[in-house]
Amino acid sequence: MRAISCAFAFLMVASVARAQVNLPQAQEGPETMAKACRFMLSMSKDKYLLDNVRSFLNLAEEGGMESHAELGVQNMGDGVSIAALKITDPNDLLKPEFAKAYLKMARAAFSRPEITVCAEDKSPQVTLFLLGYLREKVNDRDLQDQIDSVKQFIRDQTKAAAASPAEPKSPKQ
Repeated sequence: MRAISCAFAFLMVASVARAQVNLPQAQEGPETMAKACRFMLSMSKDKYLLDNVRSFLNLAEEGGMESHAELGVQNMGDGVSIAALKITDPNDLLKPEFAKAYLKMARAAFSRPEITVCAEDKSPQVTLFLLGYLREKVNDRDLQDQIDSVKQFIRDQTKAAAASPAEPKSPKQ
């Protein structure tokens, strides 16, 4: 059963990864990226790709290989945190298995900010909020250090993307 689940997850992620190949890059301008975002959203009834996020979290919690699943969340940015909050029971948020899986996913979601299609997902507001909440609520010092590391990684990644000359600065910055 686990092999079937993994195979299904791989096929789903592979299709999303293939779609990423055809998406325009940030240097093509904000209008093109906005069109790509609208196109992506029109192709899916699920704006936050809940199935991709669920698959990633399940694989990571079970200790499976997430490398293929990373492709399914790599262009989502802040959307992964919104999706995680939508699919996770509030009682499960503070479980160490979830927290560790979420940290891997958040890192993957911001690993390549230049391929984050929707402009509103490039800013890590929800992700930093959720990481701060987890940091405050967990008692495990090692897990707190991991959370701090992921928060710093995301700040560095989004700062570098915002400073990129190909990326237009938004009025909020």
